[in-house]
Amino acid sequence: MKKTNEFCDLYRSLKNAVAIGLILFVIGSFTEAQGSNLNPRQIILVQLAEKWLNKLKTFKAGFTQTTSTGTSAVGDIEIIRPGRMLINYKSPDGLQIFADGAWMIYIDRNLKEVNQVPIKLTPARVLLQDKIELIGRASLRVEESKTKFRLALLPRESSEDGDITLIFSKNPSKLISWIITDPQGVQTTVLLNNIAINIPIDKGRLTYSPPDWAFD
Repeated sequence: MKKTNEFCDLYRSLKNAVAIGLILFVIGSFTEAQGSNLNPRQIILVQLAEKWLNKLKTFKAGFTQTTSTGTSAVGDIEIIRPGRMLINYKSPDGLQIFADGAWMIYIDRNLKEVNQVPIKLTPARVLLQDKIELIGRASLRVEESKTKFRLALLPRESSEDGDITLIFSKNPSKLISWIITDPQGVQTTVLLNNIAINIPIDKGRLTYSPPDWAFD
């Protein structure tokens, strides 16, 4: 029963947070700006993030994930931009998340459950869209320390799946983690590792096929 409850709790947190959360770093004091109040330095940081994200054709990494409710998991993520993603969980196993260009599809092979939600309603759209434009298309909060900077994307309209904060290293500039906060304030946090960009990825691996039991 305990194992089943752990799967249920993690699945609910995944569904609410839409995939990959990140460990919330304590990275010293920050400067902040929001919306149209970005100063020139903060605009440069946003442009650096846009440039890095838009150069991505493929992305592959491992991750460690925790939630503010106490669950944890490890796994790996593969992305082919635009639109396609696969998240495989190693612990607990049996969990997968696909993005097929239109839908996020959540699969729990242990509980034999499949659920889906439109990508456009999820924070994952930030990484999966064809062209990423942050300034003018989102309400932003920019925070900076000596080694990292964070971009919090705050929805202008109500979102089923909450806010997303992208965390970048500075030297070199690259995405190293993100935080997703659902409308109830639950944070799903993930730290990326073994990051590889623009390497060949088999598109077939990222193609969702319903498991046999989904038709039972």
